[in-house]
Amino acid sequence: MSNYHQKFKTTFDWVTIPAGEFLMGSDKTQDKDADDDELPQHKLYLPAYKIARGPVTVTQFAQFVTATGYQTTAEQQYRFTYFGFRVVTLDE
Repeated sequence: MSNYHQKFKTTFDWVTIPAGEFLMGSDKTQDKDADDDELPQHKLYLPAYKIARGPVTVTQFAQFVTATGYQTTAEQQYRFTYFGFRVVTLDE
């Protein structure tokens, strides 16, 4: 993590989402633009969880990566494409 990101201590304003059921997916009788991968609409139960009230900043993500060693799928594969061009890491 850069020194810039180390200077700032970040915190999250967490919101607790209560456990419960919700309808996931779409119903073509009510949404003519529903894609096939949204079907069928069904009930799903989720346990209670917390989510940040606002979006994650670059600094917060950098601190998360440093603390956990998290790697994106692209980083795990050491390659990804950007507008059709292969992008590689410097250690490749």
